[in-house]
Amino acid sequence: MARRLTLVSIPVVLAVALVATLPATALAGHRFLPAGALSSKLQRTSAAGSFTRAVLRTPLTTLTRRAPGVPAGAPVGACTEPAKDAMPHHADHNHRDPNEHRLECRMRQVAYLPLIEELGARDDVVFGEMDVKGDIAAVSVTYPEAGAVFFDVSDPAKPRFLDFYRGRECEREGIAVNCGAFVDLSAGARFAFIAIQTIGVQPPTDVDSTAVPATPGIDVVDLSALRKGGDAEFVQYLPVQPISLDIVAGSHTARSHVIPDGPAGAGRAPGEYLFSVENFSGVSIARVDHDSPMPLEEIGSIQLDDIHDVFITNDPLDGRTYLYVAAGFASGFYAYDVTNPARPKLVAEWDLTPECENDWYAHTIDV
Repeated sequence: MARRLTLVSIPVVLAVALVATLPATALAGHRFLPAGALSSKLQRTSAAGSFTRAVLRTPLTTLTRRAPGVPAGAPVGACTEPAKDAMPHHADHNHRDPNEHRLECRMRQVAYLPLIEELGARDDVVFGEMDVKGDIAAVSVTYPEAGAVFFDVSDPAKPRFLDFYRGRECEREGIAVNCGAFVDLSAGARFAFIAIQTIGVQPPTDVDSTAVPATPGIDVVDLSALRKGGDAEFVQYLPVQPISLDIVAGSHTARSHVIPDGPAGAGRAPGEYLFSVENFSGVSIARVDHDSPMPLEEIGSIQLDDIHDVFITNDPLDGRTYLYVAAGFASGFYAYDVTNPARPKLVAEWDLTPECENDWYAHTIDV
């Protein structure tokens, strides 16, 4: 069975993102365990004040952008040429103009919701990450509040707005536009986990404002009432303590994952868990209890100097559950066996350039 890893690293000096889709054989000699299989994923996009859902026209083919130095005859994906046309590189190209970056390849738009009325209470909303579980879609609100909007997508061509969960107030700093950094839905979309990050420990607010300021950590939102016409309800806050007053504190990413049953005695702890990035500190691991009024219970952690993104998968070959880490400047990419989340075990590490320090930033990993 073929395996592929999708990695994103950003060289700081050039500030250019390089996306590489690598076969497992290409990783030989790099001390990285390519556990897991590539799953085709439908990319859904969101923009401020609107919600767009795209569906596949034909089966998705991996999109690969060729890096400098790759031979001209190297294989490319079916969407490579349309992507190149939509992202030209010349002196007259305006990288800030969305109209110059239109791309459609094997997808078509089937619905559009302007959300002008639904978001009327806050017309400066900025959308961010999103997740879909079952018939519920969630889109994070990154600014000016750390919140989320929810949709019924049981009919993908007719998404229905359900609720605008308004969280706590973001800082009014010029760069504080990502305090509602991430949203993830639990199994069955019972809960939404909203990752919140801030610049400081106690973010400033307007002197005339009565809004509660956002604080770094995880908001747990109960979605049980959504399907019955009710509202999303805040039920728990899991704090993340900053290690310094002058960094982006809190959690940039939080992902829930279900570890399945397996052979007894294999060091396995089945159940649902939340893996939360603790900026500049590591990964916090919590058990998710759907029957408890406080659904999250912290059970362990992984200590890392730097971290940006994580991805978890159940490996179809060996039956283990692996956590993959994009570790910023720390050392590139890590892989942990988290089949027993209370006892994570480092199984592999891939340092992109071991001869250098702080040259590449490991931004994103997907398996």
